[in-house]
Amino acid sequence: MRNLLFFLLAFSFLLPVSFAKEGELSFSFELPCSDDQDDATCFEEIPSEKDGQVLKDFSQGKVRIFLDNPKAETVTSFRVKLKYDPKLLHLSNLTTQGTIFGLPEPFSNVIAEEEGTLSLGGSIPGGSKNEIKMFLAEFSADLVSPTEMEFLNFQKSELGDTGIYLAKGFEAINLLTKEPQPLFFGKVSSPSEEKKDDLPLGGNEDPVEEILIQPLDPIDEDISEDTFELSRPQGVQIQTDKSGKVSLLWELEEGVQGYYVYYSEKSGFYIRRKDVGKTNFVEFPGFEKGRTFYFAVTAYDDDGNESDYSNEVSVTVGVPGSESNGFSGNPQEAKGGLKNPKKYAQGDLGTTNESGPGEMLFFFFLSMGVVFLLFAFRIFRRYSFS
Repeated sequence: MRNLLFFLLAFSFLLPVSFAKEGELSFSFELPCSDDQDDATCFEEIPSEKDGQVLKDFSQGKVRIFLDNPKAETVTSFRVKLKYDPKLLHLSNLTTQGTIFGLPEPFSNVIAEEEGTLSLGGSIPGGSKNEIKMFLAEFSADLVSPTEMEFLNFQKSELGDTGIYLAKGFEAINLLTKEPQPLFFGKVSSPSEEKKDDLPLGGNEDPVEEILIQPLDPIDEDISEDTFELSRPQGVQIQTDKSGKVSLLWELEEGVQGYYVYYSEKSGFYIRRKDVGKTNFVEFPGFEKGRTFYFAVTAYDDDGNESDYSNEVSVTVGVPGSESNGFSGNPQEAKGGLKNPKKYAQGDLGTTNESGPGEMLFFFFLSMGVVFLLFAFRIFRRYSFS
């Protein structure tokens, strides 16, 4: 009886570990709350079936996209590309107001009605988050005939068009382990049938143009214009040498607390970051030769506000002359001179990488379960051989 008690106690510590493993990161579609259309955190769940979520008897209305994070994993950025049939479904009024991914990737948050795609993507300014459910965007949908929206180009690397990422050292980890399920739009109700002939189809003479939506500040609609005066860095240039060293140079601005250097192996999507402080020159060794990287710089102030990305520059490491906007000669001769130049050591190109409470609890219960199992085993042997 005593032995059984010890084993049950050990199992009680391991049980939460098994529950913590359930549920994977993914994307979900929800409907806004009927009584509070402007609250990004309020939603009504869309039922899920075997092959995906299903909106039955839908004709028109708003739809929201969320990032579901049941294990509270640490997330740095995301990217989504959705495909739909523009002859059967029309999207408009895309907004990201209320999202915590306040730093959009270039060319994201776009409805391309002619080709029938919706593209979203962004990073969390200043770091990472591990919230259970994160609002991404809202759009209006007008349904002509039953159809679906599916996710495009899921890859386990950072090179796909659909993913949830954590920056870790030189590598970008895609936390999304499988392709997300689509959203099915069901039967069209009678009111929309009356409008069917009035809706623009894919081959009409006046196609809808691409819509570019910049995210609004999610905190306060009455924020003064001074909040947005932080200008993006100018004059970003790049250089590499045959040893594989990569150097970045830009113009130093007054009133800036420091700068972030973002980089990735895919143009326009920066999921790795280094806080380089108040400088206008950085030098990094350690990149693998022959690989092409894309860089952008942002500025931040004392209040934690972050500017938009600078113009992108790129380089193939270890191949002089491959720079998209290179500089030559001594950087000390650059316009305005250098301010606190940073030269990092091998392997020192880190990124913001936090551990979420979900991960901490998992390892806590796992370690406690192992300890109690070992203790119970010792007690069992003592009483068995006594």
